[in-house]
Amino acid sequence: MVGAPAWEFADAWLMIAASGSGRSGCELTHLIGMADAYNHLIPTEDVIQRSVGRLVASGLMRTSGLSVTLTKKGR
Repeated sequence: MVGAPAWEFADAWLMIAASGSGRSGCELTHLIGMADAYNHLIPTEDVIQRSVGRLVASGLMRTSGLSVTLTKKGR
């Protein structure tokens, strides 16, 4: 499909981290902590920027300040 994002592991990893503990979103610090808890690895700034960018562009996530929230489509 033309224009569709090429998904990466980090996209799913950060979606799961954002929804940790049954939430639909979280602050950046919580996202990083949950990502570390799930994968025993702290995502780099570049990984976060690229993955969140793809998720926002696809309508699965939105951002506000230092928070990320899964959209209805992303839940």
